[in-house]
Amino acid sequence: MKKFGLLCFFLLLSACSKPEVFEHIEVSSFETMTESTGSVIKFIPSGYVNSNSITYTKDWRDKTKMEVSAIEDHYDVDGNYIKTVVFSSSDEYKKFHNQVG
Repeated sequence: MKKFGLLCFFLLLSACSKPEVFEHIEVSSFETMTESTGSVIKFIPSGYVNSNSITYTKDWRDKTKMEVSAIEDHYDVDGNYIKTVVFSSSDEYKKFHNQVG
């Protein structure tokens, strides 16, 4: 009976496992455009943005949690600093398991 109790204890302990954690780091730079005024619509370069972001994904058996943090530095065409934008977001999703039968 003691062995059965220990077996149940270890099974329950293993069911409460730690989540898998994934980290994704992304760096990008892109040009920003503005619409010119006049009879012909043209887009002209207005500067560029350097963006750095980190995405954390924590994955349990029944849910997934995502956290995104990013920072964007904005520059004009001549490379002069304009502003910095910092943001963070997180969300949690329940997983649905299909049962046949």
